[in-house]
Amino acid sequence: MPSNQTQRLIEFLHGPFDGHREAVDRDCETLPEELLCLVTANSFRCFDDEPRVRDEELTSIAIYQRRPRSGEWVYLFAGTISAQRIKDVCEQVGLSIEPNGVNERS
Repeated sequence: MPSNQTQRLIEFLHGPFDGHREAVDRDCETLPEELLCLVTANSFRCFDDEPRVRDEELTSIAIYQRRPRSGEWVYLFAGTISAQRIKDVCEQVGLSIEPNGVNERS
């Protein structure tokens, strides 16, 4: 278990966001145990302070789990879900993915 000392950054290990360090304004122990992170071109542009592009496509969802490591909390990569798999599942349940969100089919 990490120390009670206030941790101001949490690092992402492995996967598409490997090495990214995110500033936090609360105790890391209270952060979600699992994160689903949308992976798009904009995901990486925002890390580099580059302008966002409009209507970029979702490439996948990265799954991270909060874990203790060397006395600090980190988000450890746990896997991905491909955009195609997401589309397939949505089709099976009658949803369509649109640039502005998910819509129920009539």
